[in-house]
Amino acid sequence: MRIIAGEARGRRLEEPKGMVSRPILDSLKERLFNILADRVSGSRVWDVFAGVGSMGLEALSRGAEAAVFVEKDRRVFDVLRRNIRALGYEDRATALRADALAVRGGRGESPADLIFFDPPFPMVLRDADRVHEGLVRLAESVLSPDGLIVYRSPTQAPPWRPARVLREVDHREHGVNRLQFLQLD
Repeated sequence: MRIIAGEARGRRLEEPKGMVSRPILDSLKERLFNILADRVSGSRVWDVFAGVGSMGLEALSRGAEAAVFVEKDRRVFDVLRRNIRALGYEDRATALRADALAVRGGRGESPADLIFFDPPFPMVLRDADRVHEGLVRLAESVLSPDGLIVYRSPTQAPPWRPARVLREVDHREHGVNRLQFLQLD
């Protein structure tokens, strides 16, 4: 796994040893950031279910102002913090070891312009309603009025039809990945 573009282009990210993970493919990450284009530079980003920080670190490399990373697993969280440090982003990154479905704003972070919401696929397939409720609560808590959420889920799961607070503004499929782009209603 590597940073694709920006000031840290080509830098490799450390990954946890001996753990099964499902990192986003470089080809999908590149496609996504091409879609987001100018929205990233100067933005305040949240990388939720961050893993080793691939999405948030890519955003920082491409000029995001700041990033908040949310990861629950202790071993993965430690790797995430090392990746932030290795790229020199400690002054622009906040790492929270927390349950992504329970996290809220209010810790002094600015509202998010862009949220990457990337839960484990088995979690979405097993308990989609809980995942979607967590996403709605997070959006209500931290998303800026004109902010955007990128929600990655498996194509074998039925597409989520946002209700209440969120609306879908676009969606794309790439292999087994579905990307839904959501905004506050």
